Amino acid sequence: MISLNKDMIFTESRPGVKSRKPIQDPSHLKISEWVIDPGATFPAHAHETDQCTYIVKGKMILNSDGTDTVLEAGTYYYTPAGAVSQTKEILEQVTMIVIAEVKK
Repeated sequence: MISLNKDMIFTESRPGVKSRKPIQDPSHLKISEWVIDPGATFPAHAHETDQCTYIVKGKMILNSDGTDTVLEAGTYYYTPAGAVSQTKEILEQVTMIVIAEVKK
């Protein structure tokens, strides 16, 4: 299956945060593209499943396990299920791809 850019519509979940999903079988993987503007905020949170994120463009500060790390284009980060993380600050508009395990 092919997801053409023109067919994938962004939805805004809160101010400055929008996402879209390619055609996929969500029983195997959850894949989404996120665009986050400077000023958008995220509370500390944990996910029920493992996920891997790739920063396509932009720059942000992520707090994971109490440590702040600057993530920028070309960075991958892995978050195991139950780990608490928080996007502390979006320094430049971020585009990221998130691939998450499906809860079994």
